Amino acid sequence: MAESGVQVKGEPVYRYRSSWFQLSRPMTWCGTISPILAGSVLASGRGDFRFDLMVVLLLSAMLIQISANMLNDYFDFKGGQDQERWEEVPGSTDQRPLHHQIPVVAVSLLTIAVLLGAWLAANVGWWITWVGTAGIAAAVSYSAGKKSLASLGLGEATAFLFLGVVATLLGYSVQAGTLGVPVVGVALLYGLLISLMILTNNLRDIDKDEAFRRTIVIRIGRTYARFFLTLLLILPYAGLFLLIGTGTITFFASLSVFAMPFALRLLFAFGKAGTKDKEKLAMKAAARHHWVFGGLLVVGLLVGQILS
Repeated sequence: MAESGVQVKGEPVYRYRSSWFQLSRPMTWCGTISPILAGSVLASGRGDFRFDLMVVLLLSAMLIQISANMLNDYFDFKGGQDQERWEEVPGSTDQRPLHHQIPVVAVSLLTIAVLLGAWLAANVGWWITWVGTAGIAAAVSYSAGKKSLASLGLGEATAFLFLGVVATLLGYSVQAGTLGVPVVGVALLYGLLISLMILTNNLRDIDKDEAFRRTIVIRIGRTYARFFLTLLLILPYAGLFLLIGTGTITFFASLSVFAMPFALRLLFAFGKAGTKDKEKLAMKAAARHHWVFGGLLVVGLLVGQILS
């Protein structure tokens, strides 16, 4: 460590080794974008659709997710994890994130999200403030404190609920003011997709997480976690065809099967022939799987609405 390093209140200043954009984890944004779009598309089939409501909801939800991503890195480093992602500032700084700046930026983004949420509430009903408050609480609690949701093994469940089910239902209910069977079914699919992404991350990081948190992977062990991963790979496709087969959504939603190559990459990465290098790349495969499956599902739902 350089003796002439920059200090704040007598403490060394650390800088993220990448950009603010990368700190926001853009590969995970699918956890917000796709479900909200899917819910909005399904609502449009009822003749209930306002583009401005969808955009404001999307922006608000994305700001909450980006804040959660930033705070996750902030608290991980503060707790002793992921030291390799940071470097001590030796002198003059550049535009990359400084560790002590992250809470200020995150709170600023959450403040904007609250203002957008207030506008939504004025247009669709104040019930949305309760949902938004719960979402912000979950975003902060995910990584903050010794009893964070992630450290307790609730990462997958939290993502399933807020970045899967709630996001999809919000996309629909903000437009339609109610709920229906199709959107609930689709919401469950998105919940499974984002849970798969979180599980992949935790399975990849099982060795370095053991000293810091008790993720579900650590609680059940690597072998059972692989079975759980396989189950989460199968269930979205099984659920998709169940929804199509029962006529809940149209056949065009089957476009999502083109995400299968990414599912197979995940399966092989953590299978018997898997290696540490393959496991390190698995998180990207999980994110791409969500982007492709979720994005094509939105397209399929939209085509079904147009042609029905």
